Amino acid sequence: SEYIGGAFRTQDGASLSISNSTVSGNSASDYGGAIHHGSNGDLVIESSTFSNNTSDIGGAIRWRPNSGSATAQLENTVCSGNEASGVGGCIAAQSGGVLEISDNENLENTAPVGGGIFAADIEEVVARGNLFCLNSATDGDGGGALLSEISGGDHSWTNNRMVENSATGSG
Repeated sequence: SEYIGGAFRTQDGASLSISNSTVSGNSASDYGGAIHHGSNGDLVIESSTFSNNTSDIGGAIRWRPNSGSATAQLENTVCSGNEASGVGGCIAAQSGGVLEISDNENLENTAPVGGGIFAADIEEVVARGNLFCLNSATDGDGGGALLSEISGGDHSWTNNRMVENSATGSG
């Protein structure tokens, strides 16, 4: 296992695009079991599956662009059975940028905080038509999703389904 990005690691302005792919069974001890995108370049994931990946922050994906202009887009993607020992069972989005998630399925992901998604200190979250089901925050808030310190003040949550998610804290 790697310390950062079990399958992919980006940095220094690189962008990453993944489509029609399966990313499964990867691990990183620190950040992004499957992907650590620590770059101000864009991240685009379409029609893919992320399953059974593990890490401390971002069981499947850690997105940390350090830039307000960067965008992470996930569309028609399944994120299932991923686990973080810290935050963000499927996704941990931190430090700038816009997170756009559309028509995805977040299923049975686990983390102490933000079982499905943990988003903190980013510009904006736009979520449309997603299913969050059976995600679990085992030691805090946000079974399906935890949104904190969205610096642009904007987040849009439209036609999403939150089904049987659980948290030991709130949400």
